[in-house]
Amino acid sequence: MSSPESDLRQLAELIQHIRVAMMTTFPTRPTQPFCHTRPMYTQRIDPGTFNGELLFVTDDHTGKVREIANEDRVQITYADSSHNRFVSVLGRAMTERNPTKVRELWSYLLKAWWPAGPDDPSIAIIRVRIEFAEFWDGPSNGLFTLRILRSLVTGEPLADAMRAESADTSRPNHRTVII
Repeated sequence: MSSPESDLRQLAELIQHIRVAMMTTFPTRPTQPFCHTRPMYTQRIDPGTFNGELLFVTDDHTGKVREIANEDRVQITYADSSHNRFVSVLGRAMTERNPTKVRELWSYLLKAWWPAGPDDPSIAIIRVRIEFAEFWDGPSNGLFTLRILRSLVTGEPLADAMRAESADTSRPNHRTVII
């Protein structure tokens, strides 16, 4: 049986190298029937100290900041198809102006968006507190390709073969975690 700490560590290990996620904000009124999804760069993830909070840097004047102010539920999805790792996170987001945290997270890459540097007053931090996560950690593409070929040759459905192989492992292919 896993603990919340080990679940968080495994989640952090899966997403620490993916970094670019898709953040989805949800509509707050019937006249706004669509979700909005955009790519976001996840700031530092350390599996040893990960506390279930994801950090993103954004401009304080973007639509997502207004959307989060009206509805704080967000979904964050990560995909690493080269290693067959996929993560979906639901959580509560908040936006804050925190110059100290911005300076701590600052990287040269951010200068492309904020040429004035980390003291630009339009920079905001989005904090997402994870409430629920699902992740799939499958075999690498080479191994997966072999499993597909085996399935085609033997006629055994791929899903059945994957289930049989994952039954005895300590790291299941799919996990659902409530944080």
